[in-house]
Amino acid sequence: TSIPLAVVVDGDFHMASVIQTTASILQQIGLPEKLRMDCDVRLVGNNRLADFPSPFQRLLLNLGIQVEVCPPHRPDLKPFVERFHKNYKGESLYPNWPTTEAEAQAQAH
Repeated sequence: TSIPLAVVVDGDFHMASVIQTTASILQQIGLPEKLRMDCDVRLVGNNRLADFPSPFQRLLLNLGIQVEVCPPHRPDLKPFVERFHKNYKGESLYPNWPTTEAEAQAQAH
């Protein structure tokens, strides 16, 4: 889908908080059949082709969600996400760049 399902702003980004936030969002909206994501090392680990998936990928796989990791430098494989980020940055963040977590929270909602 090209519709953002959730926007969460948090100054405490580590794997435990990402997993907890993702689980909370999935409880609210339900489980998708498939999730496509960037090969961000914070989410897929240092080796995206490793036999042992990252904790985030294991959460999704254990919930029965097919994980599709996009190869690097291929924005054409996720055009809706790229357009969302471009619009969000251009219309919300850059004109009023937040300097505190509270300002970022206010802009997210």
